[in-house]
Amino acid sequence: MSKKRKTPKSAPPSEQVAPIPQIWRRPWFPAVVFALLAVAYFHEFPFSDKVILGLDTGTDFHRGARESIGEKIQSLAQPRWGAHMGGYPQYEEIRHQYFPTHLISLFTSHQRHLGWRYLLTMFAAGLGMYAYLRALRLNRWVALWAGVAYMSAPTFLSFPYAGHYAKMAVIALLPFMFLLLERGMTQGRPRHFAG
Repeated sequence: MSKKRKTPKSAPPSEQVAPIPQIWRRPWFPAVVFALLAVAYFHEFPFSDKVILGLDTGTDFHRGARESIGEKIQSLAQPRWGAHMGGYPQYEEIRHQYFPTHLISLFTSHQRHLGWRYLLTMFAAGLGMYAYLRALRLNRWVALWAGVAYMSAPTFLSFPYAGHYAKMAVIALLPFMFLLLERGMTQGRPRHFAG
């Protein structure tokens, strides 16, 4: 004689639990992870009046804090000559207004602006590596882990101590450059090469 298998009883409709939404499957989940991780690394900065002090950023912590937004906008114009260099043209120097995060400085002091640049650059590094590896069709979790590893690299994280935002920005933008190059080569559209 064969034994009859008992079929499991399902719970009545009133007792069934609604499925828990799996937020890690959402398309915005990696960006949130990278943003939270960047805030965690610089946790003393965003929600206080502290600054991220690099060795070559200076100690004038209130520079630009008392200027109005109008005065800061007027300072964005490229000078045609250097008053301190006897009229020598200074088009060749690195100008602060060309950095993508410079708009933040219109609303805060110079030192706080530097801190936000570090935080946003770190976020961009993780997100860029994730986007590049996903474009290469790597697994979502592998790309997420690689983005976390890329933005957590010791050399990358040591640049705020020295005050080297430009080096940090180049490292953060490298995956985006690879992403555009990959898309340009696979899709053949010139707009990807323009990036």
